[in-house]
Amino acid sequence: MFIVDEQVYVGSSNLDARSLNINYELLVRFSDPSVVNEAHSIFAEVLALCRRIELTSWRRSRNPLDEADGAVGLLCPRPDDPWWREEGEVLALGVRRQL
Repeated sequence: MFIVDEQVYVGSSNLDARSLNINYELLVRFSDPSVVNEAHSIFAEVLALCRRIELTSWRRSRNPLDEADGAVGLLCPRPDDPWWREEGEVLALGVRRQL
């Protein structure tokens, strides 16, 4: 959930090119004042339970396995990723034609 002025957006979508153009995501916009007010209340309740994380302490909390996991995730696409499946199929067709 995020709130922009008097609009509330709720859903599974991330604000990056992959989520907006490739993945199947859902994002719903609400502009009804009662929904916006409720969203502000929810946000305030959750914010009260949060603690600030400074960059330096976050970096100290990371370990080499966390870093390796992130790097592997970037280099190895998931088999269920629609982009990978479509591109892989196109690549396989090209290889078969060459044979």
